[in-house]
Amino acid sequence: MSNLRIPGSPQPWEGEGLGKPERIASALDIMLAGPVGAAAFNNEFGRPNLGGYFRTFEERIPGPDGAEVRGYHKPIMLAGGLGSIRLAHVEKAAVEPGARLVTESRQGYGYALRRGMQEASGDLIVLAEPDSTFLAKDVLKLLAYEGDFDMVLGTRTTRELIWAEANMGIFLRLGNWVVAKLLEFLFNGPSLSDCGCTLRLIHAERARSLRGHLTVGGSHFLPEMVILGLLARMRIVEVPINYRGRLGTSKITGTFRTAWRVGWRMISLILSYRMRSWLGRIPPIPGTDAPHRAEAQRK
Repeated sequence: MSNLRIPGSPQPWEGEGLGKPERIASALDIMLAGPVGAAAFNNEFGRPNLGGYFRTFEERIPGPDGAEVRGYHKPIMLAGGLGSIRLAHVEKAAVEPGARLVTESRQGYGYALRRGMQEASGDLIVLAEPDSTFLAKDVLKLLAYEGDFDMVLGTRTTRELIWAEANMGIFLRLGNWVVAKLLEFLFNGPSLSDCGCTLRLIHAERARSLRGHLTVGGSHFLPEMVILGLLARMRIVEVPINYRGRLGTSKITGTFRTAWRVGWRMISLILSYRMRSWLGRIPPIPGTDAPHRAEAQRK
């Protein structure tokens, strides 16, 4: 694509350039935001980007009316395989026999989390996001309650744990709280203050009981998981966690418009489930009569 012209770091071959139309982004803006969007797209399919590179090109050439500058204000993007010509990167490492490879062909936040829960092994499943917003040590907070609860939810709305660079302004914080309180009220749930926190823990046996009932594949998946848990009479608790700044821009809460749209989808989902449950149109979830491990021990 065209030369980047990084402020404070001019390169001798770049020159002053001829500018660009106001309607398009600069080469620098594209290369700062484009790779993040490409990585996010691939992550939704369970195929993360492993590496890549790009090159810039501008050249002054003779033209019919004098010298012209040719370049690529709109990038040409090629994807596939490993984009490196280094010998060490030409061949992919061999996959060890018995290794488990998991992919999700359907695009969507909910589909990715559902696939993860379906393929996970072990007694406990922890959901999270690799965008640097969560602290690994907060998983210990979830584990502290796993003996007494089937599902342990994180909440990002505790003011003292919201970092300065976090994307949790008054609109998002209040919106998460209002939708969570609506869910809490309509389904007689525990105290809830965050409807969209990915960081959560669920016992694998409880996750398996929900598998055939989960329907949402998009960004409003998390409330459905809580609703089905409450309808299945699971023990659920919410604990405060740290919420830090994100690497890149969220496609869910990155703009007011997308956040507003996801919020209304969550509200519609909650109201729909409440009406269908009152009308008896939600099939019973198997395994709801099984006591929790801690409850069985007390008995």
